[in-house]
Amino acid sequence: MDPALQTVIFRMLLTMAFSLGCGETMPGFREKQLTEVFRCAAIPGDFPSVYLEFPLSGEPGCDMTVVYSDFQRKMSFEEGSACGADKMLNSLRSVPQGMCFPGLELDIGPDGRFHTARFLRFDTHAELIPVMLESCDAAWRVDGLERLMSRLPEGWHPYYIGLFTERNESPLRLGIALGEREAQALRESPARWANCFHSVGFDAFDEEMLNCLSRCLLPGITPEIELDLLPNGSLGENLGLCMMHNRMLAFDRTRFLAGETARLLRELESKGQIDERWQILPHCIWARGLPVSRDQGEKGVMALSSSFHTVKLKYRNAALFQTKAYLQLMAVIL
Repeated sequence: MDPALQTVIFRMLLTMAFSLGCGETMPGFREKQLTEVFRCAAIPGDFPSVYLEFPLSGEPGCDMTVVYSDFQRKMSFEEGSACGADKMLNSLRSVPQGMCFPGLELDIGPDGRFHTARFLRFDTHAELIPVMLESCDAAWRVDGLERLMSRLPEGWHPYYIGLFTERNESPLRLGIALGEREAQALRESPARWANCFHSVGFDAFDEEMLNCLSRCLLPGITPEIELDLLPNGSLGENLGLCMMHNRMLAFDRTRFLAGETARLLRELESKGQIDERWQILPHCIWARGLPVSRDQGEKGVMALSSSFHTVKLKYRNAALFQTKAYLQLMAVIL
């Protein structure tokens, strides 16, 4: 699928997700800006997984993450393509499909200008980390990252990294998936959080934060932790707790509103930690099929969907300072 067609499909997804006036009422949503940013990020291959990121309080905005589930590996990427991530993609062309998922995190300003971070979901293939960082001229960060990963407690599984390459002082973000048994232990014991944080060298927490983390760790939800590794090898003052919504319920608006994610969002709203804008996003949940013809003339279906994917709680120096929600846009030919 070429980038021009992907851009048409992306605009179709936006139109369907933000129909019935949702686009006009969702703070920060700008269809033309988002379409132009996606056009710059699109590369030949399957339609990527796209995540739209909305803050649920404070200044409005909409950032974007683009994860390439597959991309063309036969020809090298030209310099400057994929928002300048051509070197990273070329370094991963020899890696078999499905072994890793590179992507971009795009922070978009009110004027439509954006800053780009490189992203790699490596899952269990940690040997790809040096390949990615070398392509970003950041091979010097490998040692510090390996030391951090060696300190992670049992049940904390590192699986992605992200890096803004414009400044050497930018932190390197490490995403960590929590195993089911570990999540249960953390849910039941705030003291378990403290022990884990001490073992990795993270000290920007207090008792109130630990209690909040345990209370917000939803049952039946896949949780992740985000840590920021500074250039000097220490951990930054920020921590993210991400909760990915149950995929079995992702396309059912009624069940979403009756579920644990919506309950948490209502609780945060009642405490004044988010505002009412989150209530718009459930109306963006939908899934449809579009008949298509394959290259060989066979009939197929393009599954188009918009789902509520993740809630992220962001802490800084032990205080909850931002909550974000992520919508996932997908287009898959079946």
